[in-house]
This record gives sequence, C-alpha cells and structure tokens, in this order.
Amino acid sequence: MENFTEKFNIIDKIEQKDGSIKYVLPKNEVKNCIFHLKNSAEFSADMLLSIRAVDWVEKIELVYLLYSSKLNDFITISTMLEASNPVTDSVISVFKSAAFDECEIFDLFGVGFDGHEGMKRLLMPEFYVGNPLLKNACCKDERLVWND
Repeated sequence: MENFTEKFNIIDKIEQKDGSIKYVLPKNEVKNCIFHLKNSAEFSADMLLSIRAVDWVEKIELVYLLYSSKLNDFITISTMLEASNPVTDSVISVFKSAAFDECEIFDLFGVGFDGHEGMKRLLMPEFYVGNPLLKNACCKDERLVWND
C-alpha cells in the first residue's frame, strides 16, 4: 500500500482491533481515494460494504468500509466534517451501492453529499424537521416517559 500512502494526504493511520487499517483523510480527498482503491492493482476494492456516520458534536465522522475479494482484506477510510456545514462529495460515481447509505446519513445526520442527484429521506417522514441521530436533536414527545 506504499503507492496509496504516498498519493494521498493521510492525516492518521490507525490499526483496528481486527488487524485492518483505518486511514483518516481530508474530506476533499475521500472520493479520489476510494476511486484509487477500487481501480488500483495494489488493493482492487470491489465492494463498498457500508458508509457509517458518527456524531462527535463538533464534527461528524464518515467511515467508509471497503473490501477486496482479491486480497480477502478490508480497508477503512474515514473523514471528519464540520458539524456546522456537514457536506462532502458523493461516491456514487465510484460505487452505486453508496446511494442508500448516503440517503440514510442525509436523513438521520443531515450530511449533504454533492453530486448525489436522488437525495431524499428514507426513514423519517418528509415533514419531519431535524435529524434524529444528532446528539443535539430534540426529543420532546409527550409519549416518552423521560420527558416528564
């Protein structure tokens, strides 16, 4: 993976408990990085397994899990977005399977994905205001016991 680490501005490299590596990159390099990992002979990622989001209050972390069946190995790419303006590039042009995950993250965390044409809510009704998985989301509902 030497070519990979030289080509991109890697902020951090973290070894996961399962032995896989998590690379933290700036948000403007994620799409190109995923494209490189898919098309390089070095890793040849043929599956984007998931995109996850984590709300760290000040920032929102996006975590992309890729798999190479050729190497039988996983790689994780992560980036941090400012919570005040959580927008990044869509990776649908690289992996069509990103469509559902990006819509879900948009719906639940409010992250915008530039280049995603069919962005819509998946789980929450269209009239719902806000993003329920953000830590600052308001949960005022008279049916909930803890709101007494």
